[in-house]
Amino acid sequence: MIDNYVDSLSQCTWVGVSVDAGSSQTFNQLKGLPPEKNMFEHVIENMALLIDYAKRHNAMLGMKHPSYGMSYKYLLYKDNIGEIYQSAKLAKEIGCKHIHFRPAGTTWDKLGTEQEIAFSKEDIALYQEQISKTLELDDETFSVYGVTHKFSSQFEVANYFAKCYAIFMTAVIEPPSAKDSPEDAFIMGLCCDRRGMKNWNWLATVLM
Repeated sequence: MIDNYVDSLSQCTWVGVSVDAGSSQTFNQLKGLPPEKNMFEHVIENMALLIDYAKRHNAMLGMKHPSYGMSYKYLLYKDNIGEIYQSAKLAKEIGCKHIHFRPAGTTWDKLGTEQEIAFSKEDIALYQEQISKTLELDDETFSVYGVTHKFSSQFEVANYFAKCYAIFMTAVIEPPSAKDSPEDAFIMGLCCDRRGMKNWNWLATVLM
């Protein structure tokens, strides 16, 4: 839906798109889309469209606000680790300013089940291999970021503090799931940065 709001989005200092893949097949698998859907290419084209529009439009208006550009966001799952470099290369080619990696966390309702996210030694080794190659793309025009301070080397949530006085909440705006929703409808949710932790289940319950 980016192409419907290009002008408004071009005035933001930062836009992040959760792509989580470097190919249409993996994108469809992670997003629960049927194989024949070609949404990945559509998303990439829309990101490139916004990047190009923002550069030309903001330059024309002489806008002075700091711009952090487009971020290609990438949650790490077992099925997409092998596409890290491929995704970063694509992100740089379409003009993104950075790519942002972080391990996906198991939601509170799937803890202790077969759906709990876990990474094997082989997964970690593949990640290190992919990241080493991806860091070669990092330069003055493109940055590679990873959220590592919240996780151990095995991608387990790590709390290196004794007390927490605040909790990081992010407003997530997304299109509605119902097909008969109005064109201008949207869903706004709150994303807890500590989701998946057993002692934060009460927060998930309150937000529901």
